[in-house]
Order: sequence, then C-alpha cells, then structure tokens
Amino acid sequence: VVSTQSTEAVVSTQSTGTNNNIAEIKSYTAPPVQVHKVLMALLIVLGEEPDVVRDWFEIQVILVRTGRQSLKRRVQEYNHANLSIGNARRAANIINDLSPEELSSISKAAKVFYLWTSAVVEDRLSLDI
Repeated sequence: VVSTQSTEAVVSTQSTGTNNNIAEIKSYTAPPVQVHKVLMALLIVLGEEPDVVRDWFEIQVILVRTGRQSLKRRVQEYNHANLSIGNARRAANIINDLSPEELSSISKAAKVFYLWTSAVVEDRLSLDI
C-alpha cells in the first residue's frame, strides 16, 4: 500500500528538480528556517555530510554545482538503495515538525523537495521494521 504522501511525492518528482524550484531556493540569502530544514534533509538523503549542510552558505555552494553533481540530476538519478538507515533517521528528525500545508505558504519549491525527501525517507524507514 502506497501512502498518499508517497504518491504525491512520486507524481511531483517530475517537477522536483525543475530549474524554477532550484532557482527559488538559490535566491534565498537567509531562508526561512523551514526552507533550510528541507534542504538540509534533502541533501543528507543525497549523501551530503550533515555537518556541511547546517550552513546555508555551504548549501548554496552545493546548489550551484553543474553536470553530474547538479541537484536536478542527483534527484532525478537518485538510487534509494544508497540511503543508510542513519541518514534516513537524521533527515526524518530534521523535517518531522514540518508539513506540506505549512510549506505551501512559505515556499512552493520547499514543499516539492519536502514531499520527495519525506517519501524517500519514509520508504527507507519502512524497510527497517
């Protein structure tokens, strides 16, 4: 049984890495806390070190990468098998107090990244039962 959240995330995966969403996130010099949390969790899921993504400047550096290391490409080509249970738990702890509804009023791009990240994390954690 696929949860509604996972279904929405799968559908929105097509738009997750769009240039508009990435551009919106890159435009923040000092993002709302919720946006920073979503990007921290997303980048941890993608394999970045938790200590690195605590700093918004470091996240901005990651966001401007191109080619195989671009955010768009990393999300599109993501292999769920690479997510460790530890990083899944870290990401879950970072975004567990957020909701799609709350993010809708703050940042549409953050909501899209949140849906993708939470679905990936939920799927990984469900395998560890």
